[in-house]
Amino acid sequence: MISFIFNSKNKYYTCCLATLLLAGILLYVGRELPTAFKSIPNLKEQIFSDEYYLQYNDVSIDDYVLFHGLQNTIPHLKAAETILLGSSRLGYAIQNNVIRGKEHEPYVLAFGHEEMDIFPSKIISRFDLRPKLFVINIDEFFENKMSKFASKVAKEGYFPALRSIFEYNVSTLAQNQLHKYLPYFSPFFTKREESLLVRSRRNGSWNFLKEPIHEQDIRLPPELSPTAEQIAYGRSVVQRLKDYQGSDVVFILIPNPNTSMKWAVEYADALGVTFWGYPFEGVKLRDLSHITEQEGQKYTEFLMEKLKDYYKDKM
Repeated sequence: MISFIFNSKNKYYTCCLATLLLAGILLYVGRELPTAFKSIPNLKEQIFSDEYYLQYNDVSIDDYVLFHGLQNTIPHLKAAETILLGSSRLGYAIQNNVIRGKEHEPYVLAFGHEEMDIFPSKIISRFDLRPKLFVINIDEFFENKMSKFASKVAKEGYFPALRSIFEYNVSTLAQNQLHKYLPYFSPFFTKREESLLVRSRRNGSWNFLKEPIHEQDIRLPPELSPTAEQIAYGRSVVQRLKDYQGSDVVFILIPNPNTSMKWAVEYADALGVTFWGYPFEGVKLRDLSHITEQEGQKYTEFLMEKLKDYYKDKM
């Protein structure tokens, strides 16, 4: 057998056999993948650019970055006259190309993991952020909770955060290089679609380099009313932002399948906070929870007009 393989007369057939065998292995590993893993050209330049840093690749690196004030984010955050607060629904909605460089450009302080008010409140206190205005997407925001991942980030120190950021940057670049040459191969035998995001240092907006999309019509949420407990807790958070940060507060509600316009209007009225409503009807979702990029363009344009009117009235 060995002599057959190394016999020069049979090298051509041996190479063909090896190629077919390798192809078979790769097809077997990737047989259940919906598509090939995509390699992103110039990924290194994108995640180490002046504009963006790596935000998400299986882990929300931005939690580390913003909690510890890394990647030159805090000077921009402290300089923002408007800070937007909310979960991933806010992050998916706000489009960088609509807000970047515009008058009243806001900073998007939104987080994944269904993050609520406690984690961003810690960042606000930690860096003594005092914008003129907080705009809060009130969809399941005032819950007095923090995700398990954010709790982990808040407990870790500065140097463990640096180590985690370094490790995820290196592994992301290595994974991208692997997929460039072996697009159907995953060393972890994962079968799911990938998400890879970078985040703007300048305004906190999210940019999707890889993201699965399964577009669908929005399912309208149930018409509920806020509870007394929700109102009492929300009032305490809003009062703290006004008293200690010296900021005004406005509520918004990005279309979603969980929180209704009726709930939001009643909640804002109970707290005496201005509410900028946006219609849900006909809105498209990119998955079960977040609006599409096209809907996000329209929503961001709507929000920027509201900010323009708000600051014009304050003059």
